[in-house]
Amino acid sequence: MKKIIASIATIAVFASVTYLGTSALFSDTEESLDNTFTTGSIDISVDGENPWAHSEEYNLTDMKPGYTDYMEFVIHNVGTNPAEITKTLSDFTGYDVVTTEPECDAESGTEWTWDEASMTGVCTGNTAVTDLENVIDYDLIVEVYDVNPDEDETAEPVWMQTIYTEDQPADMALLDDQAIHLGMLPVGYYMKVTQSYHMDVNAGNEYQADELSFDIQLAANQLLAENTVKLENKDGDDDWMLIMDDAIEGTLTYQLRSPTFEFEFDGTAPLASRNYVLAAGYDADTNVDTKLGEGTSAADGTITITGDVELGKDMKDVKVWLVPAENWTDGTGMTGWAGTPGNFLWETSLMWYEDTNN
Repeated sequence: MKKIIASIATIAVFASVTYLGTSALFSDTEESLDNTFTTGSIDISVDGENPWAHSEEYNLTDMKPGYTDYMEFVIHNVGTNPAEITKTLSDFTGYDVVTTEPECDAESGTEWTWDEASMTGVCTGNTAVTDLENVIDYDLIVEVYDVNPDEDETAEPVWMQTIYTEDQPADMALLDDQAIHLGMLPVGYYMKVTQSYHMDVNAGNEYQADELSFDIQLAANQLLAENTVKLENKDGDDDWMLIMDDAIEGTLTYQLRSPTFEFEFDGTAPLASRNYVLAAGYDADTNVDTKLGEGTSAADGTITITGDVELGKDMKDVKVWLVPAENWTDGTGMTGWAGTPGNFLWETSLMWYEDTNN
């Protein structure tokens, strides 16, 4: 019995020594306290209203063949994040408000009856035509300002583009329920949207005294973590009209927030078998100083450029282009573009990149 007790005592002493040895290791503990996770906001106002309410100024009245009327509003980014803005026309509804004798004839009416006392007429046997959207062409110009252009008439846009113009309008009927990308709107900036509606000069009497109602929806969406900027060829005139009826275009896909600028560009360049530079900057005259990558277009014009670049800076509210190599000089930037804008691809939206190491 004594031997057993002695063994137990020995084990107890050994265990105690082992514990003391472990607790004596050098150590240090640091804590980060009261960390927070905060979400941003996406919010816009239109013409100073939030929410936006339609008003009388958006009623286009007394339209006639060959006439043009205008609709204009200013979007303000009052949120805490840049936002992609889209505009949608929808719910086209036509009405035959009043029927006139020439309209009755144009709609193949079989009888027209006029009441002089009430100054009204009745057309029978006709098939009413109320699809005004089929005889209206649509123009759209977008400008981005860092001040409210309605309050400062001398303000110059920091970015603009023409999506549709009188020379290349859109058939309004084809826009029904189609989201039109207007561009990226930085925080605190203003987007002036100018639309014009042209009634076809050849629209006939069947459209007399008709009415078309439609809805306008403006949407502001956050930039995606894997964001994209579409590039298009443009005419290079003062309005920088998009040329959308060909296959010449490209898409830059990149990580919105990253320690390095990781990207892929795929598209079809205006020039085949040509060396190109993918570059970014604030405007076309100065500050076009950031080369993102370079590549060569194939015989069919297709081109892919990929990269993972340590920029050492943010690129917020900047433009991005695909530039022929002969128009690029390292250390200087883009040169000699004015005479050949059709050889380039230009941004259709400002780019926003946050360098998380910067």
